[in-house]
Amino acid sequence: MVLQLLLLIAASVSFAETDPQQVLCRNGKVVRTLSFQVDKNKNECTTVYTKGGVDREIGRGQNSSTCIEVFNQVKGTLEKADWKCKDISALQVFDN
Repeated sequence: MVLQLLLLIAASVSFAETDPQQVLCRNGKVVRTLSFQVDKNKNECTTVYTKGGVDREIGRGQNSSTCIEVFNQVKGTLEKADWKCKDISALQVFDN
């Protein structure tokens, strides 16, 4: 189940010129993801939080530090509430 979720998440990410930063957070059997991407073509960044399989944009800005700050605040809040977060930025999906 978790592997399927990871593959689904990774497959739905649209990559900009810069690789997105993404974490998977778990609390028991509940899974949430948090990511940010920088799109240099549009000169903007976005931060996305996924809860219950629904993506929600929680930050957007013209400076990547804005999105990184939102990302780190939410990640810190989850970890303080005993969520275990793991970096999945390097996760790749291969089409066979």
